[in-house]
Amino acid sequence: MESNQKTKSNVERIEKLTALQEGMYFYYEMNPHEGSYHEQHTYRIKGDFRFEYAQTALNLLAHAHDVLRTSFITLKKGEIVQVVLKERKLECSYEKTEKSLEELQQEDIQRGFDLQKDPLLRLKIAEIGEQDYYLLWSFHHIIMDGWCISIIMGDFLRFYNALANGTEEATILKEIQDSLATKPNYGTFLELNAERDKQEALHFWSEMLEGYENVAKIPSLSSSQQESIFQEEEVKIWLSEELTALLQKRAGEAQVTVNTIMEAAWGIVLQQYTHAQDAVFGKVVSGRNADIPGIEQIVGLFINTIPCRVKIEEGESIEALLHKVQSNATRADEFDYAPLAEVQAKSMVGRDLIQTLFVFENYYFNQSAVEVGIQGTEIEILNSREQTGYAITVLVSMSKQISI
Repeated sequence: MESNQKTKSNVERIEKLTALQEGMYFYYEMNPHEGSYHEQHTYRIKGDFRFEYAQTALNLLAHAHDVLRTSFITLKKGEIVQVVLKERKLECSYEKTEKSLEELQQEDIQRGFDLQKDPLLRLKIAEIGEQDYYLLWSFHHIIMDGWCISIIMGDFLRFYNALANGTEEATILKEIQDSLATKPNYGTFLELNAERDKQEALHFWSEMLEGYENVAKIPSLSSSQQESIFQEEEVKIWLSEELTALLQKRAGEAQVTVNTIMEAAWGIVLQQYTHAQDAVFGKVVSGRNADIPGIEQIVGLFINTIPCRVKIEEGESIEALLHKVQSNATRADEFDYAPLAEVQAKSMVGRDLIQTLFVFENYYFNQSAVEVGIQGTEIEILNSREQTGYAITVLVSMSKQISI
């Protein structure tokens, strides 16, 4: 009883989930050990790196960003809510090891997250040699999206450097609290999201998907019937700088975005595999179009998955198709908050509507936040890991070369 009272006194607020959070939570309950939506970002640091500063900086992050103090629970009536705690220490562990990076990463993935009990972001520091460390950042996707990575890393390095330069933890905490008093947080977005007209959005999607009967699924190359066993594999393709530049030129000439070209291309691939001229797939949108000051600096899960329909009419040119895909995307922006499960229920194919996921990474990664680094050290970004609940996820990233 005493423990229960203590827990209640530590509750800052209780919020509803976004549509995508609900989907992730249900998927987690059905597949608690699969590792989907377990995000992992790995860095290597060489130099004078101090565990005690890292541990304190990590807990200061929890004060700065409310989603890092969040748990997800199911109430007696079956409603799922996210509970933001007033205080929560994040896990920062240290290990001196001869294990390979792959072993360390796999151990962390196999451990997973308990969405009710665990802090949903943790840091593992592995010392692999003299002044040589791996930093494994892990978090569950239910609390934040890719947009937030550079914000989190930038704040962590800022707090670490302040501590290393002699600033007291209490002084940094006071600065954080003063800053929070004047700016919105993720709860601001959740309140606005709850007020949106869901029925209007579902009506829009019902019209957008009218007449669609195809199931745009790429069949497995394996004859095995054990489809429930997930085997992760990644294939990466880099388009040359010349081809990337040509695509940008063609997009400009057609007055569409490169994103639109890539979406149309994936739709055509699915059409070829399903012998149809109409294909729908899932498309991830940023969700940061809400009218909230400073929304680009808020840490949280803003993204959502919506249907993207690519339908070729008889005799239609590629340019006309691109304009149609982009026009549909612009119209969909106003209703991109709709719950995907309910959108699928409105379609003729139901839960089979979305078979593959398309992600065009257009968020800004603040490379300079990492490059500032820590005095007396060198920081290298090694790799990142993201696994969704879909059989195929197409991830497109833009730089001098497009990567797929």
